Amino acid sequence: MKHQTYEQTLERLQNRTTVDPETGCWHYTGANAGDGYGHLSYLGKLVYAHRLSAAFFLGFDLGSVLWVLHRCDEPDCINPEHLFIGTPKDNVRDAVSKGRMSGKKL
Repeated sequence: MKHQTYEQTLERLQNRTTVDPETGCWHYTGANAGDGYGHLSYLGKLVYAHRLSAAFFLGFDLGSVLWVLHRCDEPDCINPEHLFIGTPKDNVRDAVSKGRMSGKKL
């Protein structure tokens, strides 16, 4: 199987996106990992759509151990303005600050 180029993958990502005018979320409508997070193939690997968006629009290194987190808490959102880079601990802090998780383990 031939790998798709950067441009082809970016086009696939954009063609499988709908924009919510109220929230500004760019909802990825392609394949779903079963947990709400979109994914697609890039350079022969299955990659989360929000990580690809961060790579394409924010310069995120896909080989990084860091996470791509959502300000909007929408797993299928790929709007780079709604994404930020952080650690697993940052993800927990974000969840606690938004009342989605107890802060007892911090």
